Amino acid sequence: MSYKLSELKGVPVSLAKSLQTLGINDTEEYLLAVTDPDELKVLASKLGIGVGTLSALAARADLLRVPGIGPAYTELLNTAGINSVVELRAAGPGLYDQLMKAGETLGIKGLPKQAEVTAWVNSAQSMADVADWAVTTKSDALRANFADDEWLKIQLAPLAAAALVVTASPSDKGDTAVELNSAAAAVNEARSGARPEALLSVAFPDGTTADAIAKFIGETPRAAMAVTIKAATDLVRSKLDTEQLAAYQSMILSVAQTAAEAAKEGGFLGMGKKVVSDEEQAALNEIEAAVGF
Repeated sequence: MSYKLSELKGVPVSLAKSLQTLGINDTEEYLLAVTDPDELKVLASKLGIGVGTLSALAARADLLRVPGIGPAYTELLNTAGINSVVELRAAGPGLYDQLMKAGETLGIKGLPKQAEVTAWVNSAQSMADVADWAVTTKSDALRANFADDEWLKIQLAPLAAAALVVTASPSDKGDTAVELNSAAAAVNEARSGARPEALLSVAFPDGTTADAIAKFIGETPRAAMAVTIKAATDLVRSKLDTEQLAAYQSMILSVAQTAAEAAKEGGFLGMGKKVVSDEEQAALNEIEAAVGF
């Protein structure tokens, strides 16, 4: 469950306001913003606060994911020496007594029953780690940004880029196979290098294959290929941030360039062949224009 940042112990009003100006309004949004180490460092720099302070707040906010634990109980748990879900998982049978003593110290009324505390520990032991939770939450939010037909457009654009290059100038069967396999490998490499919650990972969970590109070539008029690329890129531009757009554009261009350089074209009797033919370069220029570079 999510709570206002002001309800979380250790979050002064000034910090809550600063976080709100950055679009972080509750405890779940806070967890999503600080779970990734790189994003945590960026946020700490923006706020002028130490990474350790933000991490401690994150551990406290993470306790709120446990069913039945609210802000008052996080303070109770902290006073009893439980500062994170990890520590709650490992808590022994003496936790209930520790919480009762902490409750007396804090003067908290309505202390949890022993069955509730046992349920907290069981839930903590069975729930996903916060990092996995954050990836799933971000991935689900990204999926919800696009309808099924829009996801299909996004998935087809890199295939269209490869297809434009492969069909730009005739190659023998062996060279075409090399180009198709190289283009598929470029898609898969881009996907494997992306964060699990990023567009490239969500759009291409299983990567792609040379057969998929060949199928696209067989089903799609060449005149429609650049249109496919532009439509998909414009779609991503309209809904996602510049970082996600840039990664998507780069993947499309990488796929096209890889396909173009996979086999030499032209020449006579093996003489004078080019790594990238004039026709392929024209296709690359067309793809560059379609992605908006």
